Amino acid sequence: MNISDLDEVERSEAVRRWLRQYGGALFGGVLAGIAILIGIQFWQAQRERVREDAALIYERFVEAEDARDFDRADALVTELSQKEGGVYSWLALQRQARRALDAGRPEEAIERLRAAERLAPDAVSGELNRLRMARLLHGLGRNEEALSAIGRIRSSAWTAEVEELRGDVLLALGRGAEAQAAYERARAALSFPSDALTWKIEAAKTAGGGAP
Repeated sequence: MNISDLDEVERSEAVRRWLRQYGGALFGGVLAGIAILIGIQFWQAQRERVREDAALIYERFVEAEDARDFDRADALVTELSQKEGGVYSWLALQRQARRALDAGRPEEAIERLRAAERLAPDAVSGELNRLRMARLLHGLGRNEEALSAIGRIRSSAWTAEVEELRGDVLLALGRGAEAQAAYERARAALSFPSDALTWKIEAAKTAGGGAP
């Protein structure tokens, strides 16, 4: 047996010793990795099935709403919240809030929007939800609550709407100077002139004793 043969035998023996020592951990780790991968794939497939089921339930909800079968629509919203509790539930609650408002039930509309707040699919949608809720609260004269809801809106997507509403709320609270500042911020955020905001600014100046 020459040196090269001996080296090969020694290398083979070293590999066998390493496998005896670490092989169980190696293959255990591989199997654990495979199990995790399978679990992730199963979870993703499960989530996709949930989304598909939720889309079908939401479609039936819209059909029931359009047919004015509101008992069935409400039952489908409950089913949807149990199934998904995400974007489709948020959309359904928005429609329920609109329906309640159209029926002259603003308190119910606010409760629907409160339920929808935690289900918003993204930050901008969540802030749109708060803006709608603040408008309803202001309409009911619950201006401190409205101001609190407005204060939780951070997105620049709604600056003009938010600042105009903030001005309306502050004016209703007798805080004319602050209302004027809010209306001016709303006007600055617009890319076109607004006669309504100009009028509101003047009204706030009068209420706050501001400079003409």
